[in-house]
Amino acid sequence: MDILKSKIILGFLLVVILTSCEKDEKNNLQSDNDYVKYGTSFNMCIGYCVRNVKISDSKIEFEKSGWDLDGNLPDISLSESINNDYWIKLVDTIDFDSFLQLDSVIGCPDCADGGAEWIEIKKNDKIRKVTFEYRNEPESVKSFIGYLRTYLASFDIDSAETVSFDERTLIDQVGKIKNFVCSRGCYQYLIELIENNDTSYYFDKYLDSDYQIDDLTIRFNGVLQNDSTMINKSAPNDIPIIPVISEILSPLTSKDSINSASAGLIMPSPFVSTPSSISAFKKLLSGMVTSSTGSGSFLH
Repeated sequence: MDILKSKIILGFLLVVILTSCEKDEKNNLQSDNDYVKYGTSFNMCIGYCVRNVKISDSKIEFEKSGWDLDGNLPDISLSESINNDYWIKLVDTIDFDSFLQLDSVIGCPDCADGGAEWIEIKKNDKIRKVTFEYRNEPESVKSFIGYLRTYLASFDIDSAETVSFDERTLIDQVGKIKNFVCSRGCYQYLIELIENNDTSYYFDKYLDSDYQIDDLTIRFNGVLQNDSTMINKSAPNDIPIIPVISEILSPLTSKDSINSASAGLIMPSPFVSTPSSISAFKKLLSGMVTSSTGSGSFLH
């Protein structure tokens, strides 16, 4: 019996299609004193409800605070040295001039317990902070907020675990969505990554339905979690169900990022799961799809 070799990815998945923007080199953040801060807050909650990170060219600093019914919880601070590539990837996508034009408060952050996000950027002697509704970011930050959310997610660990930022944080990874049928009506969508001569599979339990398309090529950011889960893969002697699902997919489009045409997709035949079904462990991933391309589409 063949065993599917795979790893699993878990956590919160932020699924958006990011657009790119062109900017002058002078607009980049590169000074030793430049930084980018990012945070989230939920005032009507119990636990560590306020979290933020500060990213510079060689270090990322994390803080969280919160409260319970007995009062304030102890503040927690962590710091990690990081590969400079994580800084370069982030700042190369920031248009600081456009960021300066944003209002300091956009929408109604944390109204009706909806949560808030904020970004603060320092470039030379200029500092600008913008706060907006949770998961409702302004257009001019879409090009880089995926990095910020991923970097913050890397600190979602238990007290006995280590951050290991460089080892666990994946940025600008290119992979393919692969659909594995586990039983009748049960489909499991994994992210396939080819690493040298080895193929690994990563599972994101919060993958948006827009990306649950077999053989869809994606570019994503993510954080490897310290958890694992089990998935099932149909064995050759599982009993097939005769009907084959055929569906015409609507195009996935994004301004200046993806040009896509409608593509017909024939789903695999469902199976009745039997005890001979293959099971496998995968590494869990928390991530964010940043772009995608599939049949009839291409990435600019």
